[in-house]
Amino acid sequence: MARLVLELVRLGSEFHAAVAAAAMTEGLSINSWIVGVLRQSTAPSAASSGL
Repeated sequence: MARLVLELVRLGSEFHAAVAAAAMTEGLSINSWIVGVLRQSTAPSAASSGL
């Protein structure tokens, strides 16, 4: 079990490293995509609360 957890942690850190590298090379496009996703995810809650 511990070996499985360690393997998942290792894969997760490799994935995060790949995402970080992509973010560094993409730059603003990744940033704007994240902002767009955040806006989409917050819009329904703001609308339902009447803001």
